[in-house]
Amino acid sequence: MSDIRIEDFDGDYSNDVVYERVLGYIAQKECVSGYGFTCNPDLSIIEQFKLSEFYSLQKNSQKIWHFCITFACQQDLNWLLPMAVWVAKYFSPGYQILYGLDMERGRHSYSPTGKYHYPSKSSKGNAPHLHFGVNAFSYHPKASVLTPEIMKDCLKHIQDKLSAMYPNMTVTLQFQGKKG
Repeated sequence: MSDIRIEDFDGDYSNDVVYERVLGYIAQKECVSGYGFTCNPDLSIIEQFKLSEFYSLQKNSQKIWHFCITFACQQDLNWLLPMAVWVAKYFSPGYQILYGLDMERGRHSYSPTGKYHYPSKSSKGNAPHLHFGVNAFSYHPKASVLTPEIMKDCLKHIQDKLSAMYPNMTVTLQFQGKKG
């Protein structure tokens, strides 16, 4: 039986740096990708996220949502990226999303098959995890923004789907909004 929880985590950045801080942080992870932007040397991903806000007919103090999917035990890395793609595609019809695989937390090692190994039982919680940055503003100017209520509904839907897709593991969704 899966144990998937949604948890808040704290973090607040000023209006001027919110996109840079969140997207810059995720862009430094491994296996970075996303939807709703192009790899254009004349216009960065950050600038493309800002353009969605600029052209939006909606106003909102929430700029971007940052959430993570973490795992309570060792996992095979071969299914982490398909999970990230599935989650990103959920948002992609209306919102830009950047994701990355984080393998930096704690001391860990990988076998040739990509299986994660904990060095000891005390290191639980240091497993690879996925970071997501979702623009609160749609690239469709008339579309609604991702309010806290809508985002909680989205994460609940993701939680339910992940519970069905991965019934024998513990997965935690942690999220925070970035206001300007």
